[in-house]
Amino acid sequence: MKRTKKELLESIEKKVVKSLLVAKNTLYIEYLDGCKAIRLHDTDIITQKSNGNIVLNSGGFKTPTTKERLNRRSYPININCPGIYQKNYQWFVGENSVFYNGITFNENGDQVSPQKNR
Repeated sequence: MKRTKKELLESIEKKVVKSLLVAKNTLYIEYLDGCKAIRLHDTDIITQKSNGNIVLNSGGFKTPTTKERLNRRSYPININCPGIYQKNYQWFVGENSVFYNGITFNENGDQVSPQKNR
């Protein structure tokens, strides 16, 4: 179901200073605290922290649309982390890092959060 920008913004609790519809049900958001995010429905799937780190989050919805939005590189956020792919129903980031909500990369694209086992 396609939602309007207004409907997408209603679920946000943090103070938003800028928002832009970038794809169906997907917003680019700048928060008052300096973070920037790509939000799909009610989940910030990509968050750029004020220190430059990028945090990825599926919100528990490992769907083709979520993966496509995570892999898209045309956003106003500089996403410098490896792409996400799926093998045997498991999501991976880059070579062999298991995807999990909260996986974090620095601005050089290096994973800075702990590795998870398959």
